[in-house]
Amino acid sequence: MAGAFLSASLQVLLERMASREVLAFLRGQKPVGDKLVRKLKMKLLAVHAVLDDAEAKQFRKPSVKIWLDDLNDVVYDAEDLLDEITTEALRCKMEYSGADQTGVTEVRDIISASLYPFSERIESRIEEITDKLENLSQEKDVLGLKIDVGEKLSKRRPTTSLVDESKVCGREGDMKEIVEYLLSHNVSGSRMGVMALVGMGGIGKTTLTQLIYNDKKVTECFDLKAWVCVSDEFDLVRITKAILKAIDSGTFGDDDDLNLLQVKLKERLYRKKFLVVLDDVWNEDYDDWDLLQKPFSVGLNGSKILVTTRSDKVASVMRSVRNHHLGQLSFEDCWSLFAKHAFENGDSSLYPELEEIGKEIVKKCKGLPLAVKTLGGALYSELRVKEWKNLLNSETWDLPNAEILPALRRSGVKEMSCKMDTLKSLQKLSNYRVGKQSGTKIAELRELCHIGGSLGIHELQNVVNAKDALEANLVGMQYLDELELEWNPFGDVGGQPDMVLNNLQPHSNLKRLTINRYIGSRFPNWIRDPSILVNMVTLRLWDCTNLNQDGGFPVLKELYLVKCPKLVGALPNHLPFLTRLDIQQCEQLVAPLPRVPTIRTLTIPNREITEWKELPQLLRDLSIENSYSLGSLLEEGMLQSNTHLQDGDLTSLTLNLPEYHIFGCKKLKWLLHNAACFEWFELTDCPELIFPIQGLPSSLTSLSIASCDKLTSQMESGPQPLAFLTSIEIAGLPNLMSLDVL
Repeated sequence: MAGAFLSASLQVLLERMASREVLAFLRGQKPVGDKLVRKLKMKLLAVHAVLDDAEAKQFRKPSVKIWLDDLNDVVYDAEDLLDEITTEALRCKMEYSGADQTGVTEVRDIISASLYPFSERIESRIEEITDKLENLSQEKDVLGLKIDVGEKLSKRRPTTSLVDESKVCGREGDMKEIVEYLLSHNVSGSRMGVMALVGMGGIGKTTLTQLIYNDKKVTECFDLKAWVCVSDEFDLVRITKAILKAIDSGTFGDDDDLNLLQVKLKERLYRKKFLVVLDDVWNEDYDDWDLLQKPFSVGLNGSKILVTTRSDKVASVMRSVRNHHLGQLSFEDCWSLFAKHAFENGDSSLYPELEEIGKEIVKKCKGLPLAVKTLGGALYSELRVKEWKNLLNSETWDLPNAEILPALRRSGVKEMSCKMDTLKSLQKLSNYRVGKQSGTKIAELRELCHIGGSLGIHELQNVVNAKDALEANLVGMQYLDELELEWNPFGDVGGQPDMVLNNLQPHSNLKRLTINRYIGSRFPNWIRDPSILVNMVTLRLWDCTNLNQDGGFPVLKELYLVKCPKLVGALPNHLPFLTRLDIQQCEQLVAPLPRVPTIRTLTIPNREITEWKELPQLLRDLSIENSYSLGSLLEEGMLQSNTHLQDGDLTSLTLNLPEYHIFGCKKLKWLLHNAACFEWFELTDCPELIFPIQGLPSSLTSLSIASCDKLTSQMESGPQPLAFLTSIEIAGLPNLMSLDVL
């Protein structure tokens, strides 16, 4: 988890711990007590305070990266704990409020008796999490992590003069201007001229300089050329030696005598026309530059030094006679660059939905080609719309400019292609891409018997022999919490996917399982048998072709079934702790949905909800796919919480909830609402809608309306003004002429 997301998760966790229902429940449990909860909170605050520093240092200190991963795991555990506490508190409240006066005492006694073992277990888990945080707090001191200190991000990787011209877009005008200067004589009378290419990080200075360095006219103009990546440390010996090596094939051994090196360099440059590129210069000390350039004075007129830097002061210190400020890349060039890296042969026409999202991502890159290239490469072969949307909506965009590129580069899924026997102590591996060559086969994973946290295995279609999957020994990874298995249906299928998945059975301690784009015909017994994965709390099945699932999972809390068009059979029927159920684009699913009273977030097709007489009492968020004929549900008061409606034949709607998201209801004409609770309203692509008959409710805090062609020419509020409105967004309303709501 990136530092920004981890920080946000910790913040939410701290807020949940301070919520009224959690505090009230814990205070009533004597074995737990306020003292233990306060201790847990203090430990969370202690590690939260050094997150900025850890985020910066992780790039050059692997031990800090491991520390962040360990903290992420503890945060997951704490979130699970709070989920249990919240659910138990609501259960007790419902049981107590449901009893009549004569049975109150009896119910209170029953609840107290049932809560004692629960409280003991909660106390044990709080102590366990607190101990882990205590260890992390001690480790942060050993690692030198400081409060509110963000070190400068790690040194950039070294550059070379080589460039793939087919992957470069734009910059023709910049290149022409700089080349013209390099080919010119030095009008000032000096034998050597300095030009500085100045621009912010990621703007493309190095790539443009590489193109110029390899230009045919430039190569023919100079007798000698040298490329040196300077970066943060302006080491005179290293730079001088690098120039010498570039222009002379001779060897210089370990000679670090600057005097001897400069004498040799002066001899090589004598009466030669040379070009020296100093890439990524940060040093602002004039004395260093003055000493470095002494051997350059013996070259022929027309010799040039080309410097790339982020700083105008550096250009001034190096006595640049001409500064070229590099601006942002145009959107058209950015999109061409993105497509080259994100799509096979740069062709996005086969994926119109991804193309649309990709263009929005490119806009957020704000003309920075490095960000465009990084994200395009990260999304290559990723065909899940959800993942593209996740990146588009990532909190990473809210980071300061200096932190965006490293965060995007990290979040954009590094491949592992080395021998696993050298990584026996690895604790987390989020993206292992299976290959067919030695070093990348799935059997290599057998060495990671101590891996903890998460393991992601991708490109499983490359498993040629199902026995290799068995050799990976996932069932022996007892410390593994989270497992993701993914096939690429567009790759060459090398083996039997049914057998491969069967042989990838994980240990029973696994908590979270995700299976993406499984191309087999059936699921193995270890998924269907509820007695095997007894500790699993989250199951995600994405874009799978066939499902024959029965049984259940005793402690499952979240179940996601998305884009499984041939999903058939019965769903798990024993899900006593399920709090989230998400079913989308599963057209052939005809089995009845599980009726679980603990569900709080529900996303299901309309045809299923119309069969229900009532919704779960704890439900807080409801999304309905293909919302046909929902009028009766609303009239009967079934919908008690936030509702999302999409793609239906609904013609009239009564709004009784605090939050509504209504999309693509083509025939919707009328809206009624209960103004007492209506707070959030998002309405998109409802071309027949007139508007709420009573006007907008005064309780509204957020309003978003788009593409509603027949909306009346005047948008009015109700009897009272919209005193609480904090956000309004309106687009695509051709008949709207006034905003009296404001």
